[in-house]
Amino acid sequence: MLSEILTAREPFGPRDSDTLSRAAAAEYDQLFDRNNGIYAQAFTARPRTYLIGRKGAGKTAFLHGAAFRVGAPPQLTLSTGSVYADLAALLTKYRAHRGPVFAEHSGDIWVALFDHVAMFHACDTISGDDPPNETQIVWDYFTGEPHGENATSVAARFLAELEERVVDDGVRGRDELIDGITRGGVTFAQARHALTALLGHRPVMIVMDNLEDLHVQLDDLENVLAGLFHAVGKIARTATKRPFDLQVCLPSELWDEIHRISANPEKDFGGNYLTIYWTADELLRLAGRRYRLFMQYHHPRELEQIDPGGHRDVALLRAALPKTVTGGLGVEEDTVAYLLRHTQLLPRHLIEILNNVFTAPVPDS
Repeated sequence: MLSEILTAREPFGPRDSDTLSRAAAAEYDQLFDRNNGIYAQAFTARPRTYLIGRKGAGKTAFLHGAAFRVGAPPQLTLSTGSVYADLAALLTKYRAHRGPVFAEHSGDIWVALFDHVAMFHACDTISGDDPPNETQIVWDYFTGEPHGENATSVAARFLAELEERVVDDGVRGRDELIDGITRGGVTFAQARHALTALLGHRPVMIVMDNLEDLHVQLDDLENVLAGLFHAVGKIARTATKRPFDLQVCLPSELWDEIHRISANPEKDFGGNYLTIYWTADELLRLAGRRYRLFMQYHHPRELEQIDPGGHRDVALLRAALPKTVTGGLGVEEDTVAYLLRHTQLLPRHLIEILNNVFTAPVPDS
């Protein structure tokens, strides 16, 4: 419940999105603000694949919140760190047994990985309306899948299987390496062909969230990332033939390095990204909305006293704060302007500051 998220200790909610992601859809939907330019840009057409933003800009919150919009496809979220690590181990073994790894090579592996995740979704959501022949092919391919699997474990299983094939001298050529994987008497090539017909009427969104310490691992993940960018560009160019969409979060602080790693930035990115940024008004609306929800749950009578007319959320926030504050230099300043000046216009900063402001002990007069 929201009362357990917006607490006396954190009236504006937690500063990170991990806690919010565990909330029920209805509660999360109340916290997510769709009245901003970012949301408007994102869903005027086909969703952008890359979400670019600074740490604290709300990339993860945007991903989860966007999933609740009307008509949004279901999301399958991959554990980014786990997939990166497993793929890096696979490519190390590939280099040792088969020679250099180029972006095209690792890109093919990424595309196959996403196809496996989409197949898992297809098997998990089979209905009587699905074409029977394609349903049987994909179902047979996933015969023997352990119960309780999720998108990340499906990806890990595929990469582990590929590791075994990489060191098998009887498997020759890149096409055979991937397409020749056989389960339940069905090859991956056959299952992949059936997938488009099976998911054509119910697309899915495969999501890879931001990796907070990506900057630390960047050198070790160059081949992994170059392949990812190649795969995403390829999928974007053949979107009508793919039964799924992708959304990948990346930190804007590393944008120059990301371009360097990409084998062909024009093809790999091609303007297919959305940069997350906030205006001051948007941040204040977000904060005011959360404060109103907190007061509704914990202090409804006080809320009526502060805001008897049911004003806008920003007006409520201003009413709850002193009009001015005196800074360290002894200069009196508008309180809201003072707060915003210390946020770098990032939601994480503003939430953290407001939590401290509203929970700080009042000094004795």
